[in-house]
Parts: sequence; structure tokens; C-alpha cells
Amino acid sequence: MNKVRFPIESLRLGVGELSLEEFGWSIHLPIEPFDLPDHGEVKTRIEIDCIKLPSDDITTLAGRMLTFPRAPEDDAPEGSVFMGYHHHPVDLLALEFGLLNGGTTDIRFAIGIAFSFEGLSASEDVEYDDIAGEFTATLVLKSAPLRH
Repeated sequence: MNKVRFPIESLRLGVGELSLEEFGWSIHLPIEPFDLPDHGEVKTRIEIDCIKLPSDDITTLAGRMLTFPRAPEDDAPEGSVFMGYHHHPVDLLALEFGLLNGGTTDIRFAIGIAFSFEGLSASEDVEYDDIAGEFTATLVLKSAPLRH
């Protein structure tokens, strides 16, 4: 099977959510619709769960850079992006938290992501190759759910 480069420059991240869930922190990050040859317009988002942060108090992370192990290592955040009728694994490589915006819960951060495309066709007998990229996005801190 031949491989071609995925057009990572066409990915534009919207405003996402950072939330504390039962098994750790989660990121829900929309990707603005984009065209992908052989697939037309793609509407999707990145979902990453089981993120272990050093604190549940997000304000203590302002100005910090955190790195994460890649799957299948223990404690690797679990993520995926849905494209071409399949979920493709996404590894969260790092989070760099900016300073809090005037005391609000908006968090600006840089994110390193590695996409693993399993069978995402680019054309007949051609698939997209795995690729990594760095992005900057804004996350809104979602209220923590009540725990029982």
C-alpha cells in the first residue's frame, strides 16, 4: 500500500473543553470543517480521555509544560479522531498551559498530537501516512461533575 502525506495544515482547531471526568481529565476539541480528497467535507473533533494532570486545580498549571507517554504505555491519554468512517488513534504528546486570561477559566495552550491513520484512503491503493503536529488552541474549563 502506498502512503502519502496527510494535509495537516488544513486542520484548524476551534474552542474546546477541558473537563474533569471519572477517569481523569478529558479534552473535547472541535476541528473546523475541511475538505479531504476522496472524502469531501470532513466534520469531526479530537477526543482525548484519561489525561492525568498533576493537580485538579487548573490554576496551578498556568505557565507549565507537561509531556505524556505515547500509547500503549501506562498512563498514556486515550484519544481518537473520526475520519473516513473510522476512529483513528491520537496520541497527546504535550500540553503547554498559557497564563490564565484575567482570572477566567479560558486556557490557551499549545498541544502536540500524533495521528495514526489506519486505512484512511487518499485514493485507490493509497493511504495517508501517520503524522504529528503542534497546534495552539483555547480550552474552556468545564465544571467538574459531581462525584458520588
